Parts: sequence; C-alpha cells; structure tokens
Amino acid sequence: MWIDHQRETVVLDFTGKILLDQYPELLSIDTIQSAIREIAIRTGCTVNEHAILDDAEVLLADVTKDISLTMTPDVKQELFMSCSNVKKWRTEIHKENGIEIRKAVKNKSKCKERLSLYCKATEMLRSENKMFLLSLSDEGNALEYFQGKTRVEYNLTSAYMIRRMLEISNRSLREVLESKANPLLKIFRKVFDLDTTSKTISTTEFRVFRKRNDHYMSLVLKECGDDVHKAEEILKHFYSSRTNFRNKRRDLVRVRNIRQTLTMESSVRSNQSLSQIVTELEKGDGECFN
Repeated sequence: MWIDHQRETVVLDFTGKILLDQYPELLSIDTIQSAIREIAIRTGCTVNEHAILDDAEVLLADVTKDISLTMTPDVKQELFMSCSNVKKWRTEIHKENGIEIRKAVKNKSKCKERLSLYCKATEMLRSENKMFLLSLSDEGNALEYFQGKTRVEYNLTSAYMIRRMLEISNRSLREVLESKANPLLKIFRKVFDLDTTSKTISTTEFRVFRKRNDHYMSLVLKECGDDVHKAEEILKHFYSSRTNFRNKRRDLVRVRNIRQTLTMESSVRSNQSLSQIVTELEKGDGECFN
C-alpha cells in the first residue's frame, strides 16, 4: 500500500494470493470483496468495499485462467512452432516450466504485450511461495488443485491496453471485473497460427530451415505438390547446364521429407493441445485476474 497525501490517493498492489484458500478462484467480481476485506485486515485500515469497486482505477492487471492441460516438452514445442509471426512475437521456452511470448515493439510503454503459459503446480513449489502455502488452512488441497493445470496469463500493462483488450470505456475496478471481452482468447488467436483458411504464408512453416536455399526449395516443392522431379525441372532453369544436380536432388528430397514430417505433425497437433486450449478459453464467462 502506498499513500499519497498530497493527491489524496492510495495505491494497492496485490495478487490473487490475497484470497488465501480461495486462491484457485482468482480475483473476479465474485471474490473481490473477500480480497478487499483481507487487505483491510492486513493494513489495519477501514475500507469502503462498494466505493472501491466503483471509484478505484486499475493501473495494471494480469488476465488469468487455469486450464486442464499438462505442460510437457511436446506441448511447449507445439506452441513454439505454432507462433504465427516470428518477427512480431519473440518466443522463449523455459526449460523447467513453460513458454513466454512477448510482442517485439519499439514503443514498449504503450504496446508491450506478454502471454505466458506455464505449469502452475511447478510454480507453486518454488521457494518464493513457501510462506504463502504455510498460510493456508490446507496446503495439500491447494497443491492438489493445481496438479495437471496450465496457467494462461496475459499482462495488461497500460491504460490503453486495459481499455482496448477488456473493451471498456474506463478503468474502474467494477468495469474491469465485469468485462466479458475474453482477452485471453483474443490474444491467443493473434499470437498462434489458428486460421487454417488463411492463404498467407506462415513463417512457422519455414522456421526449421536454417539455410536460405532450403527456404527456396520448400517454396518450390509447395507449388509442385512436393513432387521432387517437378521441382528439379523448375530449379534447372536457374542453374547452368553444366551444374551437377545430384546434390541439389539430395537437398530437395531432404527438404521434402522435412515438409511432410511437419505436415503430419501439424495434423496431429491441430486436434490436441492448441484446440484444447482454445476450447478451454472459449468457456470464459467473465474475467479473472491474478
């Protein structure tokens, strides 16, 4: 808590852990009064719960949802490969816990965006959460709840982002908590390559290729339906008649095999983790925050 006597304002900084045993329910319109009462107990202040709901402005918020999905290395790799634009989104896989996607922008103060997906059970066992777990009436019950759960978290770091993503006219605590905009689903569709009807070329299709010639060969093979002989005939027009095409043919076969493997993996993935996450996010009936 910070008190500015000159401006007659109070800044409250708290997370869903203020709810103690209700922590799995997160901060929402249904739990906010419990959070405010706990703040009053901890600070020794008398607070007007209803006035705070209507008059307080939200400065920062993390839109959060826990979904039933185990964060495995395969899931992290799938999310990494499905990111729609490697230039726009910077993806970082955390070895122990999850994946973090940040928007690559110059004006960080206005458009800084971060989407995180991580194993909540693993995060709860970190040393910084030890005191919180000890404060619960049933530590085991909380840990059991988060087993097999992946937390999806999207940071709203400016007034502009809060209004735009929550589709609200002002940042009052009540409006924020009563928003039905489902920003998690919106940002997930932006970040990941979910539009299978799009005719644009996704950068994820070429991310496995490290050499420029492999990119070019993949494009030619795509136009030829992965027919190596047809692709070879096209490429011959760009080389001297004296060029030995034995190595080129070998490279075409290698790139063709990679493309076919990616296609098979994509068809399997499309019915697994990504669709499962989207299905869970579509169930949102109101925003929850951490």
